[in-house]
Amino acid sequence: MREHRCRSFGMEEKLQGQLRACGHFLHYNMGEKAGQARILSALLESGTITQRELQDILEVRSGSLSEILNKVEANGFIERSQSENDRRQMEVRLTESGMERASRLEGEREDAAAGLFACLNDEEKKTLSELLDKLLDGWEGQERGRGRGGRGRGRHMHGRSGDEMQ
Repeated sequence: MREHRCRSFGMEEKLQGQLRACGHFLHYNMGEKAGQARILSALLESGTITQRELQDILEVRSGSLSEILNKVEANGFIERSQSENDRRQMEVRLTESGMERASRLEGEREDAAAGLFACLNDEEKKTLSELLDKLLDGWEGQERGRGRGGRGRGRHMHGRSGDEMQ
């Protein structure tokens, strides 16, 4: 009886389901406190920066960043202080324990990323990356066409390979 009520899914629906499953896997298996980890990583790379600069790097809303920064600060990983150059700005920097945590997370992230794609050879990884870039570019074009602007991948080229950024 069940087969009479279910329609056959086309390739587009199958792909949509596969992407949803990938997102679900990444979120629930790799994404624990991902926002906090991204902040620590950005600060490890950038040093002391303003909260606005951090917001631009991470491409998040001001309110979202403030919420996560409060948690990271409560854990003792960052310090915030008023900028001496511009009293309207807050500067954010890693504490010593924040530097240790960020370094440890960076190593864990690299190991996890390698594990995610261990079943693919180098050529398959390259092909997958090219196809995902093409898909994301198409989606961004659709968003702009609808007048929404889209979130995009921004000027920091998140998700782009090192070869494309050179």
